[in-house]
Amino acid sequence: MIDDVKAKLGGSGKGLKALVVGALGRCGRGAVDLFRKIGLEESDIYKWDLEETAKGGPFQEILDVDIFVNCIYLSSSIPPFVSPAQLSQAGSNRRLSVIVDVSCDTTNPFNPIPVYDVNTTFDDPTVEVTVPENSTPLCVISIDHLPTLLPREASEQFSNDLLPTLFKYSNRDTERTWTDAAKLFREKLAAAEAKIAGQATA
Repeated sequence: MIDDVKAKLGGSGKGLKALVVGALGRCGRGAVDLFRKIGLEESDIYKWDLEETAKGGPFQEILDVDIFVNCIYLSSSIPPFVSPAQLSQAGSNRRLSVIVDVSCDTTNPFNPIPVYDVNTTFDDPTVEVTVPENSTPLCVISIDHLPTLLPREASEQFSNDLLPTLFKYSNRDTERTWTDAAKLFREKLAAAEAKIAGQATA
């Protein structure tokens, strides 16, 4: 895959700039590693995490790179990283041409990349974003089952992460992972039951 990407880039990714949000997580580290392997200079790989995004978006820095990769875990409302209004205002003064939304929060009301609203597929991997005329085309990759591109590696990684927790199942009444999961299940079940009860009496 590395050789294929490099070939499509004319032999190397040198000269491209990329910004990865969530760079300290597993997906973010993988994105950074890929950029290194295809030839991007270290100084052209911007690695952001909570500290860099704390000030709140939209971020001009995202428009100033070629590729933006979103790898965050979203659990609450945050200002968008990039917005339609920001793209319109930038016009032709935008370098960004590719967004890779690993998080794929298209149906999340807190979606931090509200410039598109569909997931893409391996057969049709990109969706065009509406941008002003005479500006750089912009596309989004939003494949919500990306790990299946590398099934063996994904299976091994997920198994290695999951097994320690499974081995603690016999202590599920005291192990935090299991008690937290049970608590969340009960909360969601109660919310669903309340919703159904409300619909029945409406």
